Amino acid sequence: MLLWCDLNAESEALTAAIPDAVEVTGSDSLEVKAQSMKDFTEGRVRVLVSKPTICGYGMNWQHCAHMAFVGLSDSFEQMYQAERRSWRFGQKRSVNSYVITSEAEGAVVRNQERKLADFETMSARMIEHMRTEMQLELGVTKRTQIPYHPTQPVIIPEWLKEITAA
Repeated sequence: MLLWCDLNAESEALTAAIPDAVEVTGSDSLEVKAQSMKDFTEGRVRVLVSKPTICGYGMNWQHCAHMAFVGLSDSFEQMYQAERRSWRFGQKRSVNSYVITSEAEGAVVRNQERKLADFETMSARMIEHMRTEMQLELGVTKRTQIPYHPTQPVIIPEWLKEITAA
């Protein structure tokens, strides 16, 4: 399971509360970060706790189908990218993504919902635009005619003459 958070205090509390959880923080050395992420990738770590800004880009974690966002930032891009770590080619299960917020984060939740709606509208418009462009592109054909000047007579085989005569 992946647990995403935005604050150090959240990351520390989650790691302390969950048995076997491994935390990846910004202050970890590159070697420690790499080893922790590799261990999660290879199944030696059951729960990885980190921030989307640290582990939310470029990783292929299609072995993981469960994640939760504990707290929420205004960055739709960070959340989108963090979720896509599990939504990768080769994912064999439905990915469950939970967002845990407090009532105090209502404005952030509404902002994220608005950004999601904007993203879905933009995606639908891009698909429609590309469909139109592809149809135009595929509909454009050009006829090329090369003059043919035979230099030898055509010899029709006897069996073909018999078929056409019938």
